[in-house]
Amino acid sequence: MSGKNDAGLCSSYPVAGIAGPAELLERALRAEACCAEIRAQLDQSQRIAHLGSWEWELETNRLFWSKETYNIFGLQPSSSDAGREDNYASFISALHPEDRFMVRKAVVDALQHRTLYSLDYRILRLDNRHERILHVHAETVRDPVSGSPLKMIGTIQDVTARRQAFEKMELLQSAVDHASESIVITDHRANIIYVNPAFTAITGYSQNEVVGVNPRILQSGQTRSEVYAEMWQTLISRKNWRGHFLNQRKDGSLYEEEVSISPLFDHEQKITHYVAVKRDVSEEALLRRRLQAAQRMEAIGTLASGIAHDFNNILTILVGNLELAMMFELEDDHPAQKGLHKALAAGQRAKELVAQILTFSRRQTDDLLPLKTNPIIKEAVKLISVSTPASIKVELHMLARQDIVLAAPGPIHQIIMNLCSNAVAAMGHQGGRLQIKVENLELNDSAARCQHGLKAGNYLVLNVSDTGHGIEQAIADKIFEPYFTTRSAGQGSGLGLATVHGLVRKLSGDIYMTSAVGQGSTFTVLLPTLDYHETIAEALSDLHKLPTGSEHLLLVDDEKDIVEINQKALEKLGYRVTACYDGAAALKMVQYNPKQFDLVLTDMTMPQMTGDRLVRALLELNPEIAIILGTGYADSFDRSQALALGVKEFYHKPLSTDRLVRLVRKVLNDKRPPA
Repeated sequence: MSGKNDAGLCSSYPVAGIAGPAELLERALRAEACCAEIRAQLDQSQRIAHLGSWEWELETNRLFWSKETYNIFGLQPSSSDAGREDNYASFISALHPEDRFMVRKAVVDALQHRTLYSLDYRILRLDNRHERILHVHAETVRDPVSGSPLKMIGTIQDVTARRQAFEKMELLQSAVDHASESIVITDHRANIIYVNPAFTAITGYSQNEVVGVNPRILQSGQTRSEVYAEMWQTLISRKNWRGHFLNQRKDGSLYEEEVSISPLFDHEQKITHYVAVKRDVSEEALLRRRLQAAQRMEAIGTLASGIAHDFNNILTILVGNLELAMMFELEDDHPAQKGLHKALAAGQRAKELVAQILTFSRRQTDDLLPLKTNPIIKEAVKLISVSTPASIKVELHMLARQDIVLAAPGPIHQIIMNLCSNAVAAMGHQGGRLQIKVENLELNDSAARCQHGLKAGNYLVLNVSDTGHGIEQAIADKIFEPYFTTRSAGQGSGLGLATVHGLVRKLSGDIYMTSAVGQGSTFTVLLPTLDYHETIAEALSDLHKLPTGSEHLLLVDDEKDIVEINQKALEKLGYRVTACYDGAAALKMVQYNPKQFDLVLTDMTMPQMTGDRLVRALLELNPEIAIILGTGYADSFDRSQALALGVKEFYHKPLSTDRLVRLVRKVLNDKRPPA
């Protein structure tokens, strides 16, 4: 790739008159000096611009490169590199292997089809094998008569740094465009000049709507003015600011965002722009509030459970003494029986209160007992009202005077919550009316036959109505099937109504739905009610029909009054009873004679030795001993754990005298070998 003779650049030097040999020599020397100066200036200009020139003679296949072209390729002129020819083939060999085909095709197209020869390609510098990116621009010189190509002349430039800078800019732009955080750039007056797509997705404003506008269009009025004052004070002092805004979208909805704002400076360190990176934390804030609420509920629930435990012990003593007096100490026609009857009814209502406390703390049991439903329904509707959008009006009509059903608080609460949540989802963002109506209904034989497996009698009727889109008749028969849902994927499991249906059927009730498309739906739940006074009377009647026995029982509880009540009742029924007030003392009694007791009735929560530890120790001494375990803490131990431990029965306090003695008799009967 030797340099081409450039003497022709000064060959037009003017000649005046006839000159002698000396003058001609002087002129030639001056012309050569002029050309050398021009070449030097050209080489210097190309070096500064990193722009080389080249010429390819097609007939001879020779390439002529400028000094800067050699520098770009990492070569020396061929005159100083013996054995190398400067031609098209040597040029191709210097290209990156993956780009050679592309360059050959571009050359052929330029020569044959008169297209522009202008493209980027890669080379591997011959001095260090470093990859560089070059841009070439050339034109073809053609014969003026035939039009056939004679040569190509052009320029070549190393654009590696420019390309890398461009790729970095593209990468940065792609990162900004695909960032989940919204990015806002403003001028020094805080007018928006750029927002990324995430800003549009979060706020609802397009880029055209906000460019040139102040970001205060997002302010909801619910962020304290002191926050903005602190922000500007920090930014003006040339520092980064971090904070939290409660802003407003284009549609008026609110969202929370964490914000980081930084000032940008020019070469004179003057603030020219501000860039804000903002992250929507609405969902995180909601989850955090729910977690905090759950933690508060957990703390309150723990307190409530402890209160319920103590209250259960008090109730056990109170109700137990009432039952003892009514069973064994007073005649049925005694004047005090009426007052004791009322006192026992009050005790029953107190037990229901404990059940509601345990429902609140989510520590309720699954025992089915006479239960007043009105307080539970009211509490559930309160919870629904708090979480329901303002566009939905919640109405509650409590018309039932007879609200006692045989149930546990948990299922009643779950039925209300699931039906109301389903109704709210059916109405969605368009809003509407959620109506909950509770009333009584008496079904005669013919009306009861129309319901699924119900009997004639009095019922509590719960109606939950919405003004949503309604349910088509074609799918109405499927709504209580597990996993069937009319919601979109990810918006519901399809288990809500199936769960409600199962709970209602477990409580010997029925549920059905009526709906009209475009008008809404109504879910109706029927549960059989109990007459309160009849329930108490039946319980009192049963007290006089209690089973008797003669077995030896060991009662263990740290509450002395409870032990004494249970001991007195069981002794009245013929049992031999030994009382003990802590687990360690009870264990010593059994160790003395492991076969002396037919049954042990023990509490779970006691000092020195807990009930579960006592059970394990007793079963090691006598694997055949019958044990009943009770607890006042509904969450500390459940029935499955107790049975796995080896006890025969498990119960939650307070347990009425009637249920206690029947439970004892049942365990003793089960223990007897078959006749």
